[in-house]
Amino acid sequence: MGVKTITTTDYDLIERFQDEHESFAREAFIEFYDKYSSYIYRTCHLFVMDNQHVHDVKADAEDLSQKVIDKIYRSNTFKRKKDILPEEITFHIRGWIYLIIKNAFNDEYVKKVERRPKLVRIESKTQDEIEFKYTNKQSEVKTVLSKENLEKYKMIELAMSQIKMSDKELDVLRVYLESGWFDERDNWILPQERMNELTDKYNVQKNSIIQCKSRLMTKVKAKIKSH
Repeated sequence: MGVKTITTTDYDLIERFQDEHESFAREAFIEFYDKYSSYIYRTCHLFVMDNQHVHDVKADAEDLSQKVIDKIYRSNTFKRKKDILPEEITFHIRGWIYLIIKNAFNDEYVKKVERRPKLVRIESKTQDEIEFKYTNKQSEVKTVLSKENLEKYKMIELAMSQIKMSDKELDVLRVYLESGWFDERDNWILPQERMNELTDKYNVQKNSIIQCKSRLMTKVKAKIKSH
């Protein structure tokens, strides 16, 4: 009689670290963290990068990530889906994490700001000058997104969590999310230095990267429409 192999899924990891009587809860959470910490940080970074009250995007993204990790560890809201394909489990879990990040961001940046007294009114021209000076001090290329485009980026990030992609495809979209911007024709543009990083890394021409991005965006848009 053969030995039955028991496969541990990410669903099992969540249920283990949420169970206060589970002896290996800590080990289960560490394994879960290793799998999803990169996604958590990327998504937190996306949320804070265009917030006017954030002065250190990297530090704030790290702080928000830690709050999210704590919430995940203490959460008992997750419910596994029945009759789900094994390869779809990751996308389901990322969607759950995304909602936790969104709520944590709102608690930390939106609700707190709404409760603050408005002590100083800065003229729009002065505010533009401040943002211009601050943006140009950054060591990396930073894009100040409009509220409309920020929402678009968040929708793209959510759709990415639900679409199966290769490491290269994820890398391409990650770079676009970090440094790209939408022009007046709604074309997603990437700074030349970041495009060079991708073409050098994968030893391909610029058009290959653009075509890769376009194919992925077709899938992303279809996923967004299905929500």
